[in-house]
Amino acid sequence: MGESRMFNRRDMLKTGVALGVGSSVANAQSEDGVAFSAGRMSGEQQSPSVQTDAQGTAMVVQEGESIRFVVLVSEIENVTQAHIHRGGAGESGPVVVWLYPGPKRTNPQLIAGRFDGVLSSGQFSAADFVGPLEGKPLDALVTAMEDGNAYVNVHTEANPEGEIRGQLSPTSDARVRFNQNIQINASNTLNISRSSSLQVQES
Repeated sequence: MGESRMFNRRDMLKTGVALGVGSSVANAQSEDGVAFSAGRMSGEQQSPSVQTDAQGTAMVVQEGESIRFVVLVSEIENVTQAHIHRGGAGESGPVVVWLYPGPKRTNPQLIAGRFDGVLSSGQFSAADFVGPLEGKPLDALVTAMEDGNAYVNVHTEANPEGEIRGQLSPTSDARVRFNQNIQINASNTLNISRSSSLQVQES
């Protein structure tokens, strides 16, 4: 007799003066935090554009002399690294902060196969800047984000220059809802189907 099981997972991110992802990351509160969002990251925003079903989002909140961040992705394969780059829309700019594997782990690390969910989260300070911002104060990055001159890029084996991208900009309120559904049917064979969705709302 066949058996069917369904597993549901939901991560929710709300940022304005708060940043967190469901129960998997501790919530951080900031009375005077400044929030930035990369909106819906896609291959179309790459320069040149990339044909991909992958999507994602990234959000950061300044908290004094540090910045807390989270990167979520969906339907992406063989991720190797993710960063904040300096550069305007349509421009390819230098890396200024590593987000995956992490701000202090600045070597690519392959996630083999498809990945859906929280790619990376944590916090960084000016001490973690690389490239043209190395040795500069935190305000150098904050100003770039305020002016629309910084973006988040997620790189893969298939697209080492970047597969999805989103320009960072200030946001007063942003919500991300990530839903993943995995259905497993076990009888004479094992069939696994998976779907995910990522919803980004900003105001």
